[in-house]
Amino acid sequence: MQVTIHTFPPVCLAGASFFGNPFTSHAAWTEENEIGLLWQRYLSLLREQSPPSRENDPPGEAFKEEFFELHILHPGSNLRGEYEVFAGHPVQFSEIARWPLPFSLKVIPPGEYGLFWLNGPDAAEDWAAELELPEGYRLNTSFSVLRYDHRFRGMDQLEESQVQIHAPLLRH
Repeated sequence: MQVTIHTFPPVCLAGASFFGNPFTSHAAWTEENEIGLLWQRYLSLLREQSPPSRENDPPGEAFKEEFFELHILHPGSNLRGEYEVFAGHPVQFSEIARWPLPFSLKVIPPGEYGLFWLNGPDAAEDWAAELELPEGYRLNTSFSVLRYDHRFRGMDQLEESQVQIHAPLLRH
C-alpha cells in the first residue's frame, strides 16, 4: 500500500478516552464495543458541554468537520491487548482552557506521517504489514491516528466509508 509522506505540526485535541481491551465485549467496528461506547460518550459530551463557538451560541452548536481517533500503546499492550483509545477533535492550543473538565486533551506530536485512505472495515485489519514506505523510513508502532471527515458515513454505511490513516514515521 502506497503512502504519501507529510510533515505535520502538533495538533491539540479535545475529547474522551478509554483504556483497556476494546474488544472484550464485541468485535471491531460495532457501536457496542468499547470504542463505539467511547464515541457515544464523546459525542454526548460534545453536544452537551462543549463551549460555544461564538458568544451567543448554545453549547455544542459548532459542528466539527473532522474527528480523530488515537490508538496509543503502553508497556504491556502486546501482552494483554490493552491500550488507550482517544476520540476527539482539533482545538486551538490557545483555547484549551475553555474546555470543561469532562473533556480530556491530547496533543498529536509533530513529525512525519505516512498518509493513506482505507475503506471502513479495512482500518481494523493489520494495515501496517501492507505499507510500502520510502527508503529510510520505518513505522513508529507506539501509536496510530485515524482521521474521520465527511467520507466516513457512519457504522451503518461502513462499506461506503473511508478513514484516513496518519501513520507516524521514524527515520533510520
